[in-house]
Amino acid sequence: MGVGLSAGDTDKPNGGLLGGAEVAKSCWLAHSGRVKTRTILSLFLCLAVAAPASGKIKAPWPSKADIVAALEAQAEMELTSFLNEHPPGTAAGHIIPVRRVSDLVCKAPDEAASENVAVCHFVAHYWSRVVYHIATLTKVEAAWRIIGDKTVDRQVK
Repeated sequence: MGVGLSAGDTDKPNGGLLGGAEVAKSCWLAHSGRVKTRTILSLFLCLAVAAPASGKIKAPWPSKADIVAALEAQAEMELTSFLNEHPPGTAAGHIIPVRRVSDLVCKAPDEAASENVAVCHFVAHYWSRVVYHIATLTKVEAAWRIIGDKTVDRQVK
């Protein structure tokens, strides 16, 4: 048992293979008779060669720091929009900073054709509340921006 293998023998040549890169598949087929004697190291080397050979290296997903920066940019845009709706001197506001982001999981959206789009599920922790997010982000130049966001707020007791 190891990365990319199912436990024991399998009658499918690529039954335990994770991914689908051709090099990894050929490694599996080349050693299919010796599944029990294969070492984890040889499988790791085979998959390490398969990743660059497949040509499908994707852009990295947003990190927690990228998510915090995107939340701060979104809050700044919302505050600016709110202040612009009111006559000068009649409204005030401030941005509540994010303490931390947890439980970050990102994936590519089903309908996205671009590598610069990600759907992320995460929890933003503020001082007085916790906000659960499902956000669609896009990479603009070097920064990730939130283009769609569904939230649920919970007050911290």
